Amino acid sequence: MMDWKRRNLYLQVFLLPAIILIAVYLYYPIFDNLYISLFDIKNFNFQNKVFRGLYNYQKLSHDPIFWRALRNTVMMTAATIFIQLPIAFLLADALANHLRRKHRRLEEWLLMALFLPIVLPTPVYAKAWRLFFAGGSGNVYGLFETIMRGFGIDKQVVQLLGVRSLALLGDLGAAFWVVLAVQTWARIGFNLLIYRSAILSISSEIYESAEMDGAGPWSKLFHITVPLSRSIIGVTIILAILGVFQLFDIVWLMTAKGGPLNSTQLLATYMYLRSFEDLRPGYGAAIAMMILVVSVSLALIQRRFLRAEN
Repeated sequence: MMDWKRRNLYLQVFLLPAIILIAVYLYYPIFDNLYISLFDIKNFNFQNKVFRGLYNYQKLSHDPIFWRALRNTVMMTAATIFIQLPIAFLLADALANHLRRKHRRLEEWLLMALFLPIVLPTPVYAKAWRLFFAGGSGNVYGLFETIMRGFGIDKQVVQLLGVRSLALLGDLGAAFWVVLAVQTWARIGFNLLIYRSAILSISSEIYESAEMDGAGPWSKLFHITVPLSRSIIGVTIILAILGVFQLFDIVWLMTAKGGPLNSTQLLATYMYLRSFEDLRPGYGAAIAMMILVVSVSLALIQRRFLRAEN
């Protein structure tokens, strides 16, 4: 009994530093942010803050830009779950179960190419894509528009895309979809590596048995690979939800301050805009609390859904 108590005491002592760090750097900022959201603070003058209770939250409910940012964030999350993750999974399956057996060198080159956006700093590729679609301050056209004009198909492309001009990041209807496409391209490599590791952990004997029974590539994918990778898929969905609700850098660098008429505004960028551009930290803190509540709620719903399936 004494040995058990002593061991339990040792565990508590060794866990104490981690508990203190989590409390100081995670839970304290959450409660401090909740506290700040209850005040009206101007120009970061915390000495003259005025307690307003739930006023900032009531103001949020009537803020059309907040609702637009929330809609854009939910759309980005849905696109990540239903477009980005499936593409990453299909690519991972192709690399792990097909190219790996016949074209190992090609698989290595494709892995490097797909993982490159993860290695590159976000400002590098975000600015590069901005120059491609919108051009610099001294240029009339971006590279995309220059190429289309060079081939003489700029008017046809404008009609096909249903936009006013080929400066897509300045177009009200196209800016969000351009940012979404870049975000998808940038994150596919990360999810691909996770899925590839999960697929490679599946015993090859299972696939060989299925092949002996006449199973084709698609049959093996839907009846073996997907079911045995379900737990990893669930983890990537949760990471995707939390990642999108924290997404800031790509949107801010490609379309400063939320794009034309806030068409690319997300909750994280709107929080920054209200906190540090308008100098309203109380209102920004209220937006931050909404980000926390919505993202955690979606993650818990998804986790509960996976448990019900299992």
